[in-house]
Amino acid sequence: MEDEFVKKLREKYEKGEISKETYEDILDRYMAEKSSEESEEKMEEVVDEREEGKGKIIEEEHEGYRCAGSCVLGPGRYEYISSAGSIKITGDIEADRISAAGSLVSEGSIRADTMKCAGSVNIRGDVFADTLTVSGSFSANNVRVDVAKMAGGISVKSIVGDGVKIGGSVIAESIEGDSVGIKLSKSKSKVGIIVGDKVEITCERHLFRSCSGHLNAKEIRGDRITLECVSAEVVDGNKVEIGDNCK
Repeated sequence: MEDEFVKKLREKYEKGEISKETYEDILDRYMAEKSSEESEEKMEEVVDEREEGKGKIIEEEHEGYRCAGSCVLGPGRYEYISSAGSIKITGDIEADRISAAGSLVSEGSIRADTMKCAGSVNIRGDVFADTLTVSGSFSANNVRVDVAKMAGGISVKSIVGDGVKIGGSVIAESIEGDSVGIKLSKSKSKVGIIVGDKVEITCERHLFRSCSGHLNAKEIRGDRITLECVSAEVVDGNKVEIGDNCK
């Protein structure tokens, strides 16, 4: 018999609420988790916002949590959080791993070993993670990570990490890392200060079409710097390569 999580996920895919790629990715990860976690207690009942008018507030602070549909999650410490659909977090949380596809809104800060998000993410606090992977729109206050791989529309106060890779557009006061790589899309980006041992800012190109993306910055400082489609007041580095469309 098909379990409730898979059923809800399939229904969302059939209704066109999530893409085939998102559906298959979540299903694969869920089945892998399920096979390795046979001793877990039965997952919490999914509450559909269209049926009851509100999400379910989860008070437990020590178990993993899966959500398909519309859910509300309380603050606390969780082994893992996996959601497909819409999830709202009402306070600060900690988790070994977080996986969200769809919409995630957090009123507090998030700490996680691994955090992977696809869709729309709005975090009103800070993010602390070993590995952060983002695809879609992402907004937060301060982001502190070992490795960040972000694609889409990124809006944060600051990012600090060993390795920071961004594809798309970014708005931030500062970005700092051992390695900072930004590949600009057609949208405009704006960053106050970028600092890194290696800083590489290039433009995404398409066949028969030049890049229309551009980044404005006050300062870019590093050891090795490569720039394309950038306007900056100050560029300071030991080895600097200035490419096309720079000012």
